[in-house]
This record gives sequence, C-alpha cells and structure tokens, in this order.
Amino acid sequence: MQIQVESEIKQHARGSYDLLVRPEGTRPEVEEEMGFVEENYLGVGEGGITLADWRVIKALSDVEVAAPIASLGYFNGGLKSLEVAFPPRSSWMRMNYYTTDGIHNYQLGIEEDYFLLQQDGFFYGFEWLKNDPLSFTPVFAHPPQFTFPVTYHLTVGIDREEEENLTGFDFNMLTEEVKREILQWHGFDGTEQMRHIPIIYLEDATLPVQAEISQQELDWRTEDTVAYKEKLGLKQDEFLLGNFTDYAQVMELYNEFQAVKNQSTHPVTTKKIDLSNYVRPFFNVPLAIDGEGQIEETQNFAKNLLHTANFYFTKPISYEIEQNKLTVRKIGEEHGIPLYRETSMQENASLGIDGIPFALYPVGTFTTNAYQNSLSASPLGVYQQAPSILIDGTVLKETILPGSFVSAPAHGLMNIEDAEFIKGEAPIDAIRIRVADIDEYNAAAEAKILNVVEQIYQLGNFEIDIVAGSSPRQMAITVEGIGEVTQPWTSLGAAAKISESWNFTTVIIAALFLIVTSSYLINRLLFRSWLQVEERKLLLELGWHKKHVRAFYTGEFIILTVFSFIMAVIILFAFGVVQKKVFYILGIALAVTLLLIGLNSFAENRPKITVSKRREMPLLLRNLFYFKRFLSLTFLQLITVTVLTLLVGATILRTVNMTGDTNLGSYINDNLLISLLFIMMASLFLSVITIGESTISFLTLRQEEIRTLKAIGWKKGDVLSLYLKESLLWSIGAIILGGIFSFLLFGAFFEMTQLLTVMALCFIIFLCVMVIMISYTIMRKNLFSIHS
Repeated sequence: MQIQVESEIKQHARGSYDLLVRPEGTRPEVEEEMGFVEENYLGVGEGGITLADWRVIKALSDVEVAAPIASLGYFNGGLKSLEVAFPPRSSWMRMNYYTTDGIHNYQLGIEEDYFLLQQDGFFYGFEWLKNDPLSFTPVFAHPPQFTFPVTYHLTVGIDREEEENLTGFDFNMLTEEVKREILQWHGFDGTEQMRHIPIIYLEDATLPVQAEISQQELDWRTEDTVAYKEKLGLKQDEFLLGNFTDYAQVMELYNEFQAVKNQSTHPVTTKKIDLSNYVRPFFNVPLAIDGEGQIEETQNFAKNLLHTANFYFTKPISYEIEQNKLTVRKIGEEHGIPLYRETSMQENASLGIDGIPFALYPVGTFTTNAYQNSLSASPLGVYQQAPSILIDGTVLKETILPGSFVSAPAHGLMNIEDAEFIKGEAPIDAIRIRVADIDEYNAAAEAKILNVVEQIYQLGNFEIDIVAGSSPRQMAITVEGIGEVTQPWTSLGAAAKISESWNFTTVIIAALFLIVTSSYLINRLLFRSWLQVEERKLLLELGWHKKHVRAFYTGEFIILTVFSFIMAVIILFAFGVVQKKVFYILGIALAVTLLLIGLNSFAENRPKITVSKRREMPLLLRNLFYFKRFLSLTFLQLITVTVLTLLVGATILRTVNMTGDTNLGSYINDNLLISLLFIMMASLFLSVITIGESTISFLTLRQEEIRTLKAIGWKKGDVLSLYLKESLLWSIGAIILGGIFSFLLFGAFFEMTQLLTVMALCFIIFLCVMVIMISYTIMRKNLFSIHS
C-alpha cells in the first residue's frame, strides 16, 4: 500500500513550480499558523523584490523557470455608456444598476433619468432632457446613453516568456504594441506625455451587473414640445439643451418635467437585463438595449480611458483563527455592498490628459480554463476561478467593487517593466521557481530543490517556501453577513503529510498482521502437533526413529509453506506487483515461518492437562479450566485478531480523513480503495478462520469426550448446548477484551471520535454475532456427525 502511495505522489505531487520566493516578512498569518494559502493570494502585495533580484535568481544554473508576479491592485476598466432604444411615445426613463455577491443584490450609486419628448420631424422623432448633463452626454441626434457603472479589475505584471513556460498559457498578445490607430480611436495622437501601456484581459471573467430600466409614458405630444421650445425662445429645429450650459438651469427644466411625470396616468413598467456575460475587463463592448429588452451591439457609445489610471491598492483579508477555524469580519460598506479588505484609491484621472502618468489599452485576451481542474497544481496565485460555495450550494460571486470577500483572479496582465513604472523600483511580490531536471517528486528531487533554496538564501533576505507536493483543498470559513463558505485553498506540503500518514498507517497494519499471523501460525502448529500425537506414537512403535518422525512432519510443513509462498509470488506477479520491497518482505516472512516450524519440531508434542480440584465449580468452567492449555493460545489469537480488525479499520479511517482534505490526498485514497477493501476483508477473513478453525480443532480434540457423553445418555442437544456455551464464553470474552485493548491503544495515540467509537462498538457486536453463528453451525454439523 505504501508503495502505491509513493508511486502516486511521484506521479502527481509536483505542480507547476517548486519554490515560492517572496520578500522577507510577507508571509500571511494564516499561512504561518495553518500551512494553507487561499487561491489568488498573490493578487495583493506591496512588492519588495526588484527586477535586478529576479534576473539574478533566474540566472542560477538549476533554475528552469523563474516567473515573477507584481500585484498592482484593482484598475478602473474605463468609463463607458449603455444605449437604450427610443420608446414609441413621449416617456420618462430611469436606469438603475445592480451587482450581487450571489446572495444579496446591491443597487449601485448611479441613477440617471431621461425625459424623451416626442417631436415629429425632429431627429429620431424625439427631443430629450437628462437629470445629469455633466455625465456622459450623447450625441444629440442619437438614442439616449446611460453611464455604465465603473468596474474594477485585478491587474498584475508578469514576464510573458517565463509565465508561459510556467503555466502553459498563451500570453503572446502581450507582445503587441499600442498601435497609433488604437490611440486615435481613444482620442489620443501619441504625442502625450503619458505612458501608453498594453494590457491583455481575461476573456473568461464574469462581472455580475444587472440593468433595471423603469419607463413611464407621458401625456405629452409633439405640439407640447414645440410650444415648450417657443416658450424658451428656441426654434423647432434647435436642441432643448443646446443653449443651456448652466447646471442649475438644466435642473430647473428637469423639475418642470418631473411635475409632468407626476401627472401621468400611465403605469411605470420595469425591465431587468442581465449584462454579466457582456461586460469585459478593460474592453468596451458597445451595447444597446432594444425596445424588447434584448441586447445588441451598437456603434453609438461614449468612452474615456483616462480613468484607467485610477486604481485601488488592496490588502489581504484579515482572518481570525480559533481552533483551526477561520472567521472573516466586515470592515465597512459602499453602496450597501459589504467590504472585507482594506482599500486605498490612487486617483490619477483628475490630472487631465496632460497630467496622468499612464493609460491602459486592451490589445488582446488570455484564458485560464485549462488550469481550473488541475489535480495537484502549485498555487499559481492569480488564475483560480473555482467557486466559493455556501452550505446550501449557493455560489458566491465577486462584486464589481474592490474589497469583495471572493478573491478575484487576475483580469488584466501587463509586462513586468510596465508594472515597475506604476509600482516603483521593487514591484515584484513573488517569484515562482521551477527547478531544472526534475521528472518526479522523490528524494533526489527534494535534495535538488533544497540546494536551490540554499543558493537563493545566499542572494538576500527572502521568504522561501517549498510548494512542490502541495495540493488544493476545500476550506470552511465563517464570513460575517454571508454565513459558512467553502472555498478552494492550497495545502502546502500535502504530499509529505500524505506520505507520512500512510507510512505510519502501513507500519501499524504490517505490525498487527505480523503479530496475528505469527500467533495464528504458532497456534496451528501446536494444534496440529497435538492432533498428531497418536500418529507419532504409532510410527515410533513401528520402528521409526524419533528424529525421522520429526523430519517427516517438519518436511510436510516446509513443503506446504514453500508452496504457499510460491503461489503468493505468482499472484503478485499476476496483479503487476513487482517492487523489490515486496519480495524482501515476503522473504523475511518465509524465513520467520521456517524458523517457527523448526522450533516447533523440537517442542514437547504432548499437551499438559490440568485438572481442576474445585468440584464445586460449574461444569462449564471446569471444562474451560481443564482445556486451558489448548484455549490459551487460541484465546490470545482471537484477542489479537479483534485488535487487528478494529485498529486496521480505525487507523485507515483516520488516515483517509487526515489526507482526504486535499485533491491529491482524495485522489490517492480513491486509488487505494481496492487495497483498503482487501485489507479490511483480509482482517475479517482472519477473524472467521480463527473462530472456525478454533472451534473445529477444539471439537476434534474432544471426540472421545463427546462419545462418552453420548454413551452415558446425554442428548445431542444437551452436548451442543454445553459446548456452544463454552465456545461463546471464551471467544466472546476474547473479542470484548480485544475491543478494550483496541480502544486503549488507539486512544493512546489518536483522538477517539464519536464516529469511530460507534463504528467500533458496532463491529464488536458484529463479531460476537458472527461467533454465535459460526460456532453453532460448525458444532451442530460436527457433533451430529460423531458417532458414539
């Protein structure tokens, strides 16, 4: 079993990289105490490693890949608009936006109103008035455009070549430069002082945004619009807002039409449109909503990339740790949306086109779908999209604001040199290192990894973690305002824990089986010798020498033993078990067996019978006392078999629970299922064989007694009742004692849980019932077959 565990670990335990190098003092508290890290935990950080440091590490001869990552925070995706089709008649229209965390819906702070006034012959047949003319103002001749809510996207800096070598993802689009036509499309000419930074965005990203359009038809006709313009001194073909630039004047007009709305006799209708599948980080898909509420692309939209220079620095979630359980508290709210991370905004857009330091330009996309179902990947730190799930199965979502509980994957990637420009001279938060010339995770690989660790320590003060052998696991977290959440984390050093746990379990199982098989073998040898007393006596009377008799029976034992071991080897080969370690163990077992056979051949073959002098003792107990020489070893054997069966089951269950919390451990446990079932069945089989053979042997030794009892008038039922009580007394007593020893032994080393206690008691009861059934069946069959 241990060989299978080691084989699985060698094959699957190595992830994408072996070492994680971080600035000194940056290891989170939860990682320090529990050895676990949350997914996308590299999405936050204040840097601390320079590009020069990284290049020195990358140049080490035993380093195959050194992929840096620089977390930059959550960047504004740019301001954009959403177009809505004109209604059939004069109407009031309001747009509200909502986001969700999967449980609650939250209204965002944007609320825009339009008054669309019918005017036949005018552009699109409508004049319009808006409550916030300082927001995006549409071209007068086009349908109304509402300001889209600002979205924020986690952005990191990488080295394209190293990241591709590490992950296998295609980041080739990051080599694209920002072309002049793209600058012009965004309103720049390339002569600005700002840095134009290319960025690629995650095409798999989904942002929960829902639009709610409220609409009410107004009792307002074309002639009302014309008359109103005349009242304001405007011609029919002039725009209502064309001559108004003062906000107070505009709001005065708006309030007049608010009174018109209040007098409307028509109902307010509401449409909700889910935009989640249409929102892309940094890339503005020009969207329009038609009169039926369907989404389509449009050529009429507003945009502003200056706002991509605005971003939020975020800090990691502060986890409260108590008895290995994690709790997260809210630190505040924005628009009613709970925040769980500290954030601070870096405002640049207000500096204007001549003052902002940079702008981000989407030049392509990337995808990380291939990573999501990885068995034992190292924590890449920024790409995980596995869901966070409530107990009832509800999937949590990241809101569009920074500070969400859900750790977002990186939505945007830029070159590490651009990250240095934004973040400073030491922008790197971590370097993920793959050691060269390692094919599998074994002792030689561990030694080589440790050698690289030593070399990096000599270069500077770094936090270095060996993440080879790590594996994803599910973590339960209590989150204020949400409830208990199950989230994918990564267990560092999972392979070592799995190997050590199963190694310990294997040693216990092997030791128990050795004790049981040894006691079983000794018991069988003694019983066989006792049963052969008359045969040996006859051979001596026929003239055989004592040493020839001994050699005859010893040779018989040896032939049977060697034949059994040859069959075992053939079966092992048939099942593909060819490891040297297995055959070493078989060789040792064969040698021990032959030694016991040899010692038995020189032992006293005639059993010593002790007769009890206590006549007042019940017949049942006197019989047991009389045959105690026969029963003592069988009694001890049944105790050890009970201990074996219970401890094997309890130890296996404990090890499965300890190692099954990670994907790697669960995978190995699943692959061990047949082996574990075989071990459990072997334990149970040993129990049945022990009970059955002990009963048969005991009856064989007492054949003369049975004939005597029948001869003096005992009925078969009376004999059966006496012998069954004797058998149950010593065998069930042995099982109960074995159960007590099992509890004491297991409790001395491990925690005895309620589940294990109940299972052990049930199994003890099962063994007792099995003893009754087997003893009754064998005795009934054998007693009735013995003739007086």
